Amino acid sequence: MREKKGNKARIDDVHNYLTNEDINQAFADKPTIIARLAELAMLLDTYCTWGRTVNTSTLTTRRSMVTSRFAVLELLSLEDKPKLLSSILFSLILAIQEKMYHSPRDLKKVCIIDEAWRLLGGSNPHAARFIETGYRTVRRHRGAFITITRIKDFSASKEAEAAWNNSSTKITLLQDAKAFKQYLPITRISSRT
Repeated sequence: MREKKGNKARIDDVHNYLTNEDINQAFADKPTIIARLAELAMLLDTYCTWGRTVNTSTLTTRRSMVTSRFAVLELLSLEDKPKLLSSILFSLILAIQEKMYHSPRDLKKVCIIDEAWRLLGGSNPHAARFIETGYRTVRRHRGAFITITRIKDFSASKEAEAAWNNSSTKITLLQDAKAFKQYLPITRISSRT
């Protein structure tokens, strides 16, 4: 399958491989393997293009991230599908890391994360670690992170604080006055230490 499709392979291709008659014939004398192949195919079925959880706009995301100079990805439609969202988010993290750290250093790169409170809260450890590592290291690769969220979200986790503390430029737009006043002492303390 890899030889035929390369980086253009989809979940559909994996499903088709698992259900292929030739593959099933090759393991005809091994019922445990046949049962496992069928189980894997059944689990993947929901994520195929004909499945009920697929948003067709996400199907070419990985390819778009690799080949385009600018990509905007809206994941809000996947909020009610946490398993699929987690898988796609992990794939995006890998694609962004590939662009940031393995593309030529003379190429300027930026990753903008809107509604970052969803990732800074610590509920997704991969996303939180990705943001923290990005803020700490991406400048060496002529990259930048821009995080759009409310100011109080930067104290939600140690990764969020690391993002705040490793930002050389901070732009604060309209915030709730009470939350901003509460946050000011925290930023003064962290900037002194």
